[in-house]
Amino acid sequence: MSNKQAEAQAGYAAIKAIYKKGFFEVGENKYEFSKMPFKKAKKIFAYLTAIAGELEAGQLGFIDSHKFDNDIEPLLFQYMLVNGFKLDTVDDHFDEFPSDYIEFVSTAIQGFAAPFLPEVATASASKAKESQSTTLKKQM
Repeated sequence: MSNKQAEAQAGYAAIKAIYKKGFFEVGENKYEFSKMPFKKAKKIFAYLTAIAGELEAGQLGFIDSHKFDNDIEPLLFQYMLVNGFKLDTVDDHFDEFPSDYIEFVSTAIQGFAAPFLPEVATASASKAKESQSTTLKKQM
């Protein structure tokens, strides 16, 4: 496994751990994931794949884009809770806690995309996959 693959696996594991835990904390606020329907979560995942390079490089200009403002941020606010309340019902939350916003956005996008990410392969699972062979047969 290359260093790049190992880093990707570690990143996937960290994202999946946050999603599995169900929440993350920023400062004094606890942000919780609520169940998002597949079709809506798929939009978040597709968006993450489009901005992954920017996110990784710390270039966050995407937060001022039409797509983010109209499609992605409303989903994040609709399906995240802050301190037990749906974020889209808490007026001016980020006016009061602007320093939470960037960490909230990057973590929430990745968290909702987590179910779409590949499982983290262990060494034994990787060897098992290598020994498997798959044959595609044309159906008659």
